[in-house]
Amino acid sequence: MATVPFEQLPESARLWIYSASRDLRAEEIEKSQPLLEAFTSDWASHGSDLTAGSQWFDNHILVIGLDDSKGDVSGCGIDKILRMVKSLSLELSIELLDRMHVWVCTSSGVWSRMPFAEVKRALKSGESRFTHFADTTSKTKSEWLIGQCRLVEGSWLQPA
Repeated sequence: MATVPFEQLPESARLWIYSASRDLRAEEIEKSQPLLEAFTSDWASHGSDLTAGSQWFDNHILVIGLDDSKGDVSGCGIDKILRMVKSLSLELSIELLDRMHVWVCTSSGVWSRMPFAEVKRALKSGESRFTHFADTTSKTKSEWLIGQCRLVEGSWLQPA
């Protein structure tokens, strides 16, 4: 397995994106690095080594990327990533698997975590103070780099 810096993964790299329940402090991100590097260096699928990397964005979004041109991952490999994320959650006393919240950003650049239902209500009523959100649905590195901080207007988050 090859661990590479996230920046060196190809634009087509497959992603797994996890949203933390709070902003992490610098020392917590530093503490997470050995676990993330150990995972990506040992991650294999059906006996084949994989090339992967990870990075924290805005102190609350963990992105793990896989260069699937050098080997793909399926059931068992995905189970491994989930076990590692659960372990990391325990190690840092955060939640990384809660998909019922979204990180939103005001026009002044302040990020906050809100329940998804509350975001939808605020948008529908026209009372939202946020303009952007962290789109954790991106499937590839290129999608993430383009849309990691997406405009709410015109996105899947905007109510019809």
